Amino acid sequence: MIPLERQVCSLGHARKLRDLGVAQESAFYWINCLAPHPDEWIVRSVDYGYSAEMMHRRVAAFTVAELGLLLDYRLPTLDCGNWLVLWHGVVHGYADTETNARAMLLIHLLESKILTVDEVNRRLKS
Repeated sequence: MIPLERQVCSLGHARKLRDLGVAQESAFYWINCLAPHPDEWIVRSVDYGYSAEMMHRRVAAFTVAELGLLLDYRLPTLDCGNWLVLWHGVVHGYADTETNARAMLLIHLLESKILTVDEVNRRLKS
């Protein structure tokens, strides 16, 4: 079975998408439980039963399907076992999972102003 942490985007990519203004609406979240390990983040579904305070300390952990919805037709490419973050023939990075490749591509498109945060958030809420 594939661990849930490998089925969602990494915490680093999740934080970057949050910082770029992507709405924090996902089936799963990176949650910081603080005690006993303040640097430990875990992935849980939104209805896992955490307190409102804990859910406030969360970051959307987008799945491959959710990122596909946000990217529309723009998808990364699998090449020799590596996921390429490719846009108009230019490689913008490599990823270990398709989910992380999609997150990296979305980050690139937002930072390059090819997609707007408003457009992404409209897709997320539809």
